[in-house]
Amino acid sequence: AFVGKPNAGKSSLVNRLLGVERSLVHDVAGTTTDPVDTDFEFGGKPYTLVDTAGIRRKGRIDEETERISVSLAISQLRRADVVVLVVDGNQEPSEQDARLAGLIDEAGKALIIALNKADLLTGPGSEKKLREKTEDELHFLKYAPMHLISALRGDGVGELMALVDKVAIEHRKRIPTSELNRFFAEVCQTHPPPTKGNKVVTIHYLTQGRVCPPTFLLFANHPSAVEPSYNRFIANQLRSRYGFVGTPLRVFIKPKSQR
Repeated sequence: AFVGKPNAGKSSLVNRLLGVERSLVHDVAGTTTDPVDTDFEFGGKPYTLVDTAGIRRKGRIDEETERISVSLAISQLRRADVVVLVVDGNQEPSEQDARLAGLIDEAGKALIIALNKADLLTGPGSEKKLREKTEDELHFLKYAPMHLISALRGDGVGELMALVDKVAIEHRKRIPTSELNRFFAEVCQTHPPPTKGNKVVTIHYLTQGRVCPPTFLLFANHPSAVEPSYNRFIANQLRSRYGFVGTPLRVFIKPKSQR
């Protein structure tokens, strides 16, 4: 699914990728109101593409048609495996871009950040400045690859599909329990689970409960004594060892009795 603010260039990107004028393009924001599924092949692989309506802030949704289109866009986001957040590179990333990114992360979808309208970037260091501003606004999405494109000229659009394949694989990646526990034993040698009060936390083992997104379970004797910061630490260690580029990770602490 392609998600972004109105007039970020989602429909132009779809038309460029498919090589046909499938989506109506107009410089009036919000032209696309209905998500339309399109089945196609790229590099011999089948895909289903959803071009969603642009999502505005709630305070700016005045008409019932746009309310419905936003609802459809969010439902398509939840149905997708990979989401491309299309950001208007001719403008600074906004609070609304961050809100959309948060929805994608919360939904647990594989994610790519596409900085569109790269052809309009001028001046020395403009690309670097755009990347830095995007990283600052979307600081909680450090795992998501960022890619400059121009839907108008086609720059970077082919490479975008290679990224889609890559993050889709990472989203479905599964690590064997035996390997995870060897990894966790190494981590505990330098960073054992922190204690809380007079409770000594013992982690019995680590396993991967599911994929899409990769979700990991730590079974401990005192789950409530483990601070949330330790979950984030484990997630960062998992990324350092196994990659998981473009996908959120979930780490939960469970009592040993629930294994």
